[in-house]
Amino acid sequence: SNSQKAVPKQDWMKQTDAEFWEKERENFFYSQQSFKAEVATLKQHFNQSGGVHILQYMYSCSRDDETEQTEGFGQLGYNGENFLEYDMKTLTWKSRKQQANFMQDEWNRDISRLGFWKIYFSQTCIDCLKKQVDNGKSTLMRTVPPSVSVLQKTPSSPVTCHATGFYPSGVMVSWQK
Repeated sequence: SNSQKAVPKQDWMKQTDAEFWEKERENFFYSQQSFKAEVATLKQHFNQSGGVHILQYMYSCSRDDETEQTEGFGQLGYNGENFLEYDMKTLTWKSRKQQANFMQDEWNRDISRLGFWKIYFSQTCIDCLKKQVDNGKSTLMRTVPPSVSVLQKTPSSPVTCHATGFYPSGVMVSWQK
């Protein structure tokens, strides 16, 4: 973005301290530089001098509150295809296409990169997740009953029943005559 700032859109995200947003801004800057370098590497490796090329990182983490077990997921896509995936058991990157083997080898030789992702998935992401869930509890844990409507155009036409506006999305609705 032109502003180079992370701007919270949800009210509960606005509760997050300024230090968090400064860290996010730094992460965005680093990610932007990293993306440029990775795209350049991939274009050079595949002899792609022009055109539009898409590099996509997807990563997430989860934590089971009861067992305190954590999991992480990291994936790199290039031009719409799965390219690399992070393996939490071996703490290494695995190629998903033969063309990605060169990058897998390069990334797995980079001890600082492997260390970064290990810490990211086991601590950084989990801490961030806990903080955001705590801040958003009032929104995330709310329940909103459904708005219900019954429509029938004519006495002989079928009855259409709608339930909308409910939260969370997993709801069991049963209609009785």
